[in-house]
Amino acid sequence: MKIIIKKTRTKYILLTLLIVLLITSLSFNVFYFPKDDNETQISSIIYEQNVEYFNKYINRIIDDFQYDDYEEIVKQYNHLLALPLSKSDENFANRQKMFVYHNDTTNMLITVILTVSEHNDVGNDEWIHSYDVSPELVNRISEQNEIIVTQVPNIEMASQSFNINGCNVTVMVMSDILSEKNEVARVLIDFNNTFIQFLKNIN
Repeated sequence: MKIIIKKTRTKYILLTLLIVLLITSLSFNVFYFPKDDNETQISSIIYEQNVEYFNKYINRIIDDFQYDDYEEIVKQYNHLLALPLSKSDENFANRQKMFVYHNDTTNMLITVILTVSEHNDVGNDEWIHSYDVSPELVNRISEQNEIIVTQVPNIEMASQSFNINGCNVTVMVMSDILSEKNEVARVLIDFNNTFIQFLKNIN
């Protein structure tokens, strides 16, 4: 009698376990996969919105943007540095546009790179980086850290990067004529003040 009861209880436990597994499996299929499809759809919508802003920005920059005595020399041409093989992106060439502004008087170059973000939503604007490098900075820091630096390129560079409406924008100013201290950084900040306001006025 005890053996029969034990077998019956074992069958009951196994049956209960099978029912629980079946319900869990059905729940997984019903709820999990539609959620994944929904996330994919949202990601696709975000990317389409970002591409729309990207194309607006490109067209308006080509047609209307001007900064002081600088001339944009790239126009419709697109230049792309090859990506590392370990991190390839077949569609990357279509997501990036470069502009180069040159000033003959100051011999300064300003590069502007716009890239469509595949993930950053429109409205999630933020600063990414802001820095400058010069021979004076390299020499000062190397001396503080007791590192011997015998040669430093006579180039000053300043760069800032930010997200705006689903696009990443990286602006860099460089020059080999160091007439005034922090002049490159000053030009970068002034350019970005003008450029960001220009982008904000594009609907």
